[in-house]
Amino acid sequence: MARGGTLYYADRLTLGHRVTGTDSVLRLPSVQLASAGVKEGDMLVATEGGAALIAVRCAVQCTTITLIAKPTKAHGEGHLAFALNQSPATPSPSPAAPGGATQPKGIQPAVPVGAVLAVAIAILLALAVAAGTLLRRRRRP
Repeated sequence: MARGGTLYYADRLTLGHRVTGTDSVLRLPSVQLASAGVKEGDMLVATEGGAALIAVRCAVQCTTITLIAKPTKAHGEGHLAFALNQSPATPSPSPAAPGGATQPKGIQPAVPVGAVLAVAIAILLALAVAAGTLLRRRRRP
């Protein structure tokens, strides 16, 4: 809600149903949600027939805020979609370093990755040789 945006809810045309729907998309701006008491982190729940809408907030106990109570002719599809307003401009990222990783300019890895890999392989080989030697000693009478 800090960035603002809009809630969208599909209203499907369903002939022969008690709530026929209109084959349109219903929308509710975040300003209206906030003025009704909805806060970030609240769960929004919509019904299909009539498109009632509530917000659920849980802390120590759960409470509900009724947003649309009166049944309408809408035949909601049960799925809510949100579109957030564009976030403020941010500085462009640093150019990618070789291998796809990004690093701030002027900072180099303390130890080359190849050296770390070589040391890790050497340690694994030394452990394998030590384990083999111990097994051979235990098998000898």
